[in-house]
Amino acid sequence: MKRVFIITIALFGVSGVFDVKAQNNGVENSFWGVQTGLLGVWAHSETRLTNKLAFRTEAGIDAGFWYTKSTWFGENSGYALIPVLTLEPRLYYNILKRQTKGKSIVHNSANYLSLKTSVHPSFGIVSDKSEVNGDLLILPSWGIRRSIGRHFNYELGLGAGYDYIFPKNGVRDHGEFVIGLNLRIGYSHKIR
Repeated sequence: MKRVFIITIALFGVSGVFDVKAQNNGVENSFWGVQTGLLGVWAHSETRLTNKLAFRTEAGIDAGFWYTKSTWFGENSGYALIPVLTLEPRLYYNILKRQTKGKSIVHNSANYLSLKTSVHPSFGIVSDKSEVNGDLLILPSWGIRRSIGRHFNYELGLGAGYDYIFPKNGVRDHGEFVIGLNLRIGYSHKIR
């Protein structure tokens, strides 16, 4: 009976060690952060789903500025500040490879593929033009995320997708092909 007890304790102890190591492989359990780029500011949270898959939620303000000059339409310029809510599954496809090579994977420092789904609601828009409408953006993307020290990070990404623009002020709903560029720097902190 003593042997069975000792063997049982030893197996649970060993399996506990492996569980702790398995939790540290790949994507981090969860963290939050803030980021800024040329055109906006965002707060986000990432939660681990598997060793390579994380789910990102984000809220923030997107900004836009434009100027066009045309022979037929004259000059047109403006600005817009638009609230945005984003849900984005991210597949960090090389995170385990980076970890085995001894490279940093702090706050999911790896290359990723994602399906970014963002809603810009029609309310809360600050603009000098009344024609600025809310929209729903679906943007498959590729990107990289790297940490600078323990808490700071940067992201670079590129994607192409579909933007459905909601009707407003007599403007019909319509959709268009879009290209998305992601250039951000930010601060992240692990959730305990």
